[in-house]
Amino acid sequence: MPMVAPASSHGPEKGLTSRTSAVFFLSCMSLGVGVFAMPTVINSVGWVVGVALILFFGALTTTLMLLTMSVVEMQGCDDWDMLVRLIPGGLTISRVSMVVSCITANAGHLQLLAGMLFDLMQWFVTGEFGIFPFTAVHKLVILSLLLGIALPYTFMDNVGALQHVGKAVAGVVLTTCFVCSCCAFYQVWDGHAPTGAEVTPAWPVDVKAVFTSMSTIAFAFTSMYNLFETFDAMKRGCPNNYMPKMKVAVIGSGAIVTFIYLTVSVSCIMAFGVNAGVSTAGNGSGNALYNFPPDNYVVTVLCLALIVVIMLDYAIIMFPAVNVIMKTAGVESTPYARQVINIIIAGVVTLVVMVVPNLGDVFGLCGSLGVSVFCYVLPGTVCLRFHPNLFAKLISAVAVCVGMTMLILSTLFILENVAHGK
Repeated sequence: MPMVAPASSHGPEKGLTSRTSAVFFLSCMSLGVGVFAMPTVINSVGWVVGVALILFFGALTTTLMLLTMSVVEMQGCDDWDMLVRLIPGGLTISRVSMVVSCITANAGHLQLLAGMLFDLMQWFVTGEFGIFPFTAVHKLVILSLLLGIALPYTFMDNVGALQHVGKAVAGVVLTTCFVCSCCAFYQVWDGHAPTGAEVTPAWPVDVKAVFTSMSTIAFAFTSMYNLFETFDAMKRGCPNNYMPKMKVAVIGSGAIVTFIYLTVSVSCIMAFGVNAGVSTAGNGSGNALYNFPPDNYVVTVLCLALIVVIMLDYAIIMFPAVNVIMKTAGVESTPYARQVINIIIAGVVTLVVMVVPNLGDVFGLCGSLGVSVFCYVLPGTVCLRFHPNLFAKLISAVAVCVGMTMLILSTLFILENVAHGK
């Protein structure tokens, strides 16, 4: 879930005039390393339910964003804070969910990066990986290295200098998705598709798996975080016809993100079946990139590129959360407040990575604790209350129910997995 923080607090200074640019701004929010955890999720719930959930969340998120824009127009809201203030406690809930989302998203990213960097170092030094255990001490050292590089960027009052990192993240992720999907489809075409017990099942083993996986899939659809920024920029760039362009951009973004997640997931389960994202060596549990051998240097080099851009993305993801904390605590003008808060948050992120070793669970917690509220419950409640259309109210009610289900049940089941060391 890379978050693009533009140089201005109100989006591109001159606004957006192109639907294509608006599609990019919305899509890049959802294009992160979580896509490579999706094949494992599909295996846990079966390909029928997995594909249905991706399509469902893609359609629900897109529709809810369209309804939210309508309410923004009707109520004359100038920003997200004004929108959520329409419901009691909305602003506080919004800020808490934002902070939780940023912390858990970065924890998920660092969980993946730390293990992958350790294995890549083994590969380039010894020609093998997985031969040395990745101990807690190793993980702490690598996390300290990654955070040591990322933290100085978080101390800046304005991350405008990193405004192109979001584009780099989206570019590297899209390229990696394309290459991995091509390699997986080629393996199937070459006659190496899984057979028998290795084929991905059609249905989940139990209902619990569905609830556990829902929040991980929801983690893939986070364009709501950047909706108002893009909407405001399009409104300033095309004051006479911004709404039709924004509607097309929202639909286009939803279609693209859904297509990418479906393509990666389907190609990987077709090529690797139940072994997709299940590594017997190294730290590849939950990471489909490990299904490609390290001597496939196109994928290996892209993995290195992912480590670089996602590490830099840490500061961009954390920036809005730190701003919210500083504003709430009233320390915006206090010297070194930003630095102290970021160091404390880095400690919390490290704790989450150490306590929740399963990659899918970290991404799942981000979805169940943060995304569920910010992207579904809050906008769903606002639209349910203020949108006059009956169908819109029905969709909004579904969004609220789905969000609350993830917040309660998905979080409960994920924490149960963590407690039992699964």
